[in-house]
Amino acid sequence: MAGGSGAEWIFAVPFTKMDSDDKLLTSTNGWCFAKVGNLYAVYLFGNSDAKLKLPSGSFTVRWFSPWKGGDLIAGQTVKGPGEIALGQPPANPEKDWVVLVRRKK
Repeated sequence: MAGGSGAEWIFAVPFTKMDSDDKLLTSTNGWCFAKVGNLYAVYLFGNSDAKLKLPSGSFTVRWFSPWKGGDLIAGQTVKGPGEIALGQPPANPEKDWVVLVRRKK
């Protein structure tokens, strides 16, 4: 199923195997939906400084603009364990963003 917004990636996220777990964030400035240890979909409110609690390992960070749409934008690679800063969004940090954090294979 393809759409015009460039958000086809969302169909590849196994939401039925994920749970809401906002306690994985160090701030109340966002929401976290997780398949703990493997995949995290984090909704961050504008100007959020939330950190994500990750287990040991390397994870890719990709950004999605819910207000603009489009493709995922590559971010940094982060390493756990611990409370990990996800970095700044690629533009307009005052707006809300979705961050997809996935364990590297």
